[in-house]
Amino acid sequence: MTETKPTDTQFLTIAVRIPSWLGYGREMYQGIASYVTENNLRWQIQTEVDSDGELMPHLLDDSWHGDGAIFFRYTDEEIEVLKAKNCPVVSTSRVSEHPWVSKVHADNVQIGRLAAEHLISTGAPNLACWIDPERAYCHERLKGFMEVAKKYHRDVQVLECIASVYPADRKWSIIREEMRQQLQQLARPTALLARDDIAAAGLIKMALELGIQVPNELTVLGVGNDPVLSWITMPAMSSVAIPAKEIGWHAARVLHQRMEAGRMNEEVVNVPVHDVIKRDSTRVIHTSDELVARACHFIRLADPERPASVKDVCHELNVSATTLLKRFQAVLHCSPKQFIDRSRFEESCRVLRANHAPIKTVAYSLGFKSPEEFDRFFKRHAGLTPSAYREGC
Repeated sequence: MTETKPTDTQFLTIAVRIPSWLGYGREMYQGIASYVTENNLRWQIQTEVDSDGELMPHLLDDSWHGDGAIFFRYTDEEIEVLKAKNCPVVSTSRVSEHPWVSKVHADNVQIGRLAAEHLISTGAPNLACWIDPERAYCHERLKGFMEVAKKYHRDVQVLECIASVYPADRKWSIIREEMRQQLQQLARPTALLARDDIAAAGLIKMALELGIQVPNELTVLGVGNDPVLSWITMPAMSSVAIPAKEIGWHAARVLHQRMEAGRMNEEVVNVPVHDVIKRDSTRVIHTSDELVARACHFIRLADPERPASVKDVCHELNVSATTLLKRFQAVLHCSPKQFIDRSRFEESCRVLRANHAPIKTVAYSLGFKSPEEFDRFFKRHAGLTPSAYREGC
């Protein structure tokens, strides 16, 4: 018996528009593809790909005809046309808001919290956020940042740049001038969360032009973990990682459910964020306290298979546990044990991203007595298991 191959009419046509400048966009496509494969869906995905003329172009505008759409950005005109066609749409951005469009995006409040915890852990006496007040996601990230800063009784300077309304032909020159003025007036040292990786890269470049040392005088953290910007920036840029694969997977899931049910109602999914990728732009401890600086250096240089304990640090520096605790709390707003655990968690994330060794092997290589102990430790810090974290990476 000859198997009948499906014809084009048996496929659903799905538009996916993710801009090429979005650093984590390809991972979002991977998440969409994973959901389609796992559920054996017959989706014909059409997307705007720059192939230098070697692939048939698809213009995903208001003249497009299909069964569903996943958009990072869209115009009001496009969305009204799709609504009239009863075509379900899922947005993966917080920029555009329409009540019947489902939304799947990173938990921006959690991004702000993670960023604040990381920047405060550097010991910087001043904190700042660089935002676009016209963007909803900036306010959500600022909210999370402020929550953590308040917990540590820290003030936050908010630097505003309304980049979204500047004319395209002069946008970058206007932004550069605003960055110049803001950084010249900023107290030093300051630890700063930028709106995203693009803004963080611009701020680092401007700081260097002004002779401001990064990270010693200005500690900069981006959002997005763009694989290009993170490494071409000098020094290499730390960034909050966006769970792009999970966003793509959930966007496909929500769209699938909307199409199956024939409903246009809204669903909102906040995808959890777990990780700050540390690079040189935040790799610093702001302190004149030599004891704390030496302790941090000792902890970070310890063999991962035998991580330092508080007792080890006290012995190395010939100091009492009580004195060490008081000095850490005064400078870094955490205990030595919390700093050690944070360092172990960061190393755990790095190892899980870098290789595919069995979780059992990873656990022992990081000094845990058993995979179960590693699992409990990691879940306590990340809210998910090491296996789930690696799968998301």
